Amino acid sequence: MRKVLYPLVFVAAALTGAAAAQTTPGFDQLQRDAAWQDMELARQQALAAQRDAFAAQQRYQAQQTIQALKQTSPYASPPVPGLKPPPLDAQLAADAERIRILQDQQLAASNARILAIRPAIDGPPPKK
Repeated sequence: MRKVLYPLVFVAAALTGAAAAQTTPGFDQLQRDAAWQDMELARQQALAAQRDAFAAQQRYQAQQTIQALKQTSPYASPPVPGLKPPPLDAQLAADAERIRILQDQQLAASNARILAIRPAIDGPPPKK
């Protein structure tokens, strides 16, 4: 019995040692992962702080710009009634006029179609 029991104990001890040796690198990997996660969190917090500082600086500069503009022109000039801004280009003005004419023609054609519709009780349309 001892001849069988001693080899089994040695085999069990060897297997236990091998299993323990396998868990140690896993534990080391967990520690490395935890350390990496902590470093990544610190990096993200530092970036967030930089973004907040940049945003605060931009807000401050915008406020200074607005104040400078208010000081240079405290009152806006009122619009002059009947004064239209000059067209940017003669071609642009011609295109705008052509569009207005086309819209008027479309409106007239649409009104003619609407007026051509008669209810059935009125009878046929009058002859011209």
